[in-house]
Amino acid sequence: MIEIVLPTMWKSDKIFEMIHRYIGNPNIYRIHIIDNTNEFDVYYPLGINSKKVKVYSFEENIYVNPAWNYGVSKCKEDSIICLANDDIEFNTEIFDFIISHKSELGIIGMDNENYDINISKEKKINSTNCQTYGWGCLIFILKKDWVNIPNALKVFYGDTFMFHNVKVLCKKLSGFFIDTNMSTTSSSSFVMDIHKSDIDNWELIGNKSSLNLN
Repeated sequence: MIEIVLPTMWKSDKIFEMIHRYIGNPNIYRIHIIDNTNEFDVYYPLGINSKKVKVYSFEENIYVNPAWNYGVSKCKEDSIICLANDDIEFNTEIFDFIISHKSELGIIGMDNENYDINISKEKKINSTNCQTYGWGCLIFILKKDWVNIPNALKVFYGDTFMFHNVKVLCKKLSGFFIDTNMSTTSSSSFVMDIHKSDIDNWELIGNKSSLNLN
């Protein structure tokens, strides 16, 4: 059983198509949409007619890393968590592959080759000690292995914190093409204003999971 955690500000058109693909995949139990605009009805006026979808809105933007923490907290204890960027598009057969390789889970991100349309068609999971380009666009991890990201990190370094602080093997999945404009929301001017703060906090946190900056 997979539960998707999907923070969004509705900046990418890809999210609308992907929500419907998520709903249609039988391995998806729940899609947790964290609406960081508090304007879900504006951006999705027709709504989503599926019991799989839960939408959470707040009075103000809580930002992507706290949204990941919040979404994961709503998932069942025995679920596989999928953290999905809102500006990616891919074949949901990836979920079937993850379910069939559940015994190989650690924390799985994407191989940087997945963003090349001419990638090898060989589907495989490999261990990695290097967080490469695009690794954090789509992540799979068992809920029991989740480590909360410090709230001091708002937008950036959440996936890097996970990469260095989970107690399971870090891995990469290859063989699935992922179409993305990359950083559709995080490149927005108001988000870039947060960048320096996240850099400063990351320099304090590093990979020290015991440091409390909540």
